[in-house]
Amino acid sequence: MKGAAEQDGGTWAVFADPRADFDGKAACGSPETVNALVENGREKADKESPDVSMQSLHPKIAGARIYADTLEHTLRKP
Repeated sequence: MKGAAEQDGGTWAVFADPRADFDGKAACGSPETVNALVENGREKADKESPDVSMQSLHPKIAGARIYADTLEHTLRKP
């Protein structure tokens, strides 16, 4: 994604990299800001196999805040 955003071609796209902000806080981190494998709270669209929810590996509220903070920080850069 970073390469696509930086390609010459008149694009106004910028790349906001949240990886440093997630260090030690992603799935199984402390605090965990991304769901690890979730086996409860399954949605109607979830299939029978594998037995994990589609919520697995998606950000929790705190993870969504990290993404938002990263975007806001990137947009404030001159």
